[in-house]
Amino acid sequence: FKWQLVKKASQVFFLHFALKKRAIIEEFHEKQEQ
Repeated sequence: FKWQLVKKASQVFFLHFALKKRAIIEEFHEKQEQ
């Protein structure tokens, strides 16, 4: 049970990190265009 919880937590963390990274990259591109 504990292992499933850890796996789920790491998935959520990874997803959150990926979204944050994408937002930062998009923001960077917008600054480059200006």
